Amino acid sequence: MRFLFLLLIAAFAPLLGRAQSEFAPGTYELADGTKGTGMLSYENGYKARLTVKDPKADPDSKAGKKGQEFAGSKVRAFTIVGDHYVLLHSVKLDSGMPFSTMSLKNNFAKLVLEGKLELLEFDLTQMMHSGASRDNVGNRNAPLQAAQSKTYLLRRQGEDEAASIPVIGKKYREVLTSYLVGRPDLIKKVGPKPTSEEDLRELIKAYNSGSTGQ
Repeated sequence: MRFLFLLLIAAFAPLLGRAQSEFAPGTYELADGTKGTGMLSYENGYKARLTVKDPKADPDSKAGKKGQEFAGSKVRAFTIVGDHYVLLHSVKLDSGMPFSTMSLKNNFAKLVLEGKLELLEFDLTQMMHSGASRDNVGNRNAPLQAAQSKTYLLRRQGEDEAASIPVIGKKYREVLTSYLVGRPDLIKKVGPKPTSEEDLRELIKAYNSGSTGQ
């Protein structure tokens, strides 16, 4: 299992960053309905968690140094610096390479587009320690393969599981078109290889709009 995990990470993210996000101001909502604000940091992987620090706490106290940790299963959603993250009970990651499929439970993903088909962004750098850069992240016109520290997920509205869009091999078109059922006009636009983030966004927007464009 460890080997497959490393293989998947290598396939998805040749450049890896921090294992845990830096603390930043935000708001959160727990599974039991509790809401709060604070300095937030999150981590994905087999032990996904959200850590909350009270900015008013004594920096020398335990609460000020480490904050309060919530297991992924205890968190419903949170927002950090305008980015909204939701809990996914199941995340299926598949780079498209042989033997590189894996599933994670109770992980967080950033919600990019809402609608009957939702596009989410999953940060792979939150799962391993390393010190490399993220040169292409944030460039919407760069090829999807170039966004090396993140992968994109799709889920149907109302579901709590999501699947990644493979960027290697022949699975890209197969997976993406499986979410575009009923829209042959859009399926025709999906090529055999990934294009850019902007093209993907436009495709999802067109699907959610219900307009065939014909």
